[in-house]
Amino acid sequence: MKLNFSRGFTLVESLVVISIILLLTSIALVNYRQGEEKFALERAAHKLAQDLRNTLEMAISGKKYGNPPQFPQGGYGIYFPGPDNKSYILFADLNGNKIYDPPSERIETFYLEERGVTIHSFSPGPQLSITFFPPDPTITISSNTGTSSEATIILRQKEATKRVIINKVGLIEIF
Repeated sequence: MKLNFSRGFTLVESLVVISIILLLTSIALVNYRQGEEKFALERAAHKLAQDLRNTLEMAISGKKYGNPPQFPQGGYGIYFPGPDNKSYILFADLNGNKIYDPPSERIETFYLEERGVTIHSFSPGPQLSITFFPPDPTITISSNTGTSSEATIILRQKEATKRVIINKVGLIEIF
């Protein structure tokens, strides 16, 4: 009596295993892309919040600017030129009017480097300046329509949005 033990897989078994692996890989790749976009929006919102905090820190620390170096008369601020933009400007308020006056007050332009993320809108708008003045600090949120006690900056990537909110006492939140 001769026993015949087969070692290996049949063609059908191999095809089923390969099909399952391909199905799981395609699901993982689709979810990876969605997760990548979500984290890009998160990173952009956190970068904006950090730039606001750094500007606040520049004002509180009394960082000097210009030639000769002196503390700006109105402190430091960030200016948002308009919606559907990918940049915002760090400025030194040299004349104390609490708004950005180009080009002499510009220190640096920041760009949202995450692919597909833009500053969709903000309020109050259509242009927004947020200035910080020490020692408390005094925070002024001003736009073409006047001053406000709170600013909301909405970042957008496709249909997803993140809101960065800053109020007059300096609390910066991301929703």
